[in-house]
Formats: sequence, structure tokens, C-alpha cells
Amino acid sequence: SEPPDPTTYQEEDLEAIIDISCNKVPPNSGGYLLSYLDKHIKAFSFDDCLRTLEMIAKICLKEGVDPISLPMYGASLAKRKVIDKQMEKLIRQEVVEPSKSPWGMPVVIAYQNRKPRF
Repeated sequence: SEPPDPTTYQEEDLEAIIDISCNKVPPNSGGYLLSYLDKHIKAFSFDDCLRTLEMIAKICLKEGVDPISLPMYGASLAKRKVIDKQMEKLIRQEVVEPSKSPWGMPVVIAYQNRKPRF
């Protein structure tokens, strides 16, 4: 399969970047498709900025269960820079926030097309 297009798009360009003339879209449904996508525009990421939805999520835990907190995996200096840069970006965009929770899991860096992915 082809790697994803790394281009950053603007929200206003949604209609221009979606090819509704292709043979995979049934005839006369292109307008419906575009209006549906426009209605759910917040589901997409534009300007290299993740969308956020303010909500409170309740996570029910079993009583008596001790918190699990695993140590960070060993990471090279290059991987550490990727982790730090991505975490700073997610915090700046308010996608995540710093936490002092007793629960914690390490992050993993995977490579796709020779580029590190968080």
C-alpha cells in the first residue's frame, strides 16, 4: 500500500482534497457525502493539530485493585527526542495533560517509512 500523504491540509480545503468523482462514490451521493463530512468536521485533523472534545470520562475500576505503573522502556537519545517533542506538542494542543496518577504505561516508538512514530 502507498504511504499516507504527509501534506498538511486546511479545514477549508476538505472539499478539494476529497475526490467524489471517482468510481467508488455512487452517482448522486457526492453532495450527501460532502455535507456529512462537513457536519462531522471535528473528527478530522487539520493544520497538524489534533481535534479535542471536552468531556468527562468515568473509568470504573474494580475495588481492591492496585494501580499498575510500568517503568519507561529504554530509549536512545534520538527516540527520547521524538517522545519529548511529541509529548510537548500534545500538551500544547491540550490533547493530553500532565498527570500524577499512580497508573502509568510506557510509550513505544515504531518506525514507518523510516520515520519514528509515537
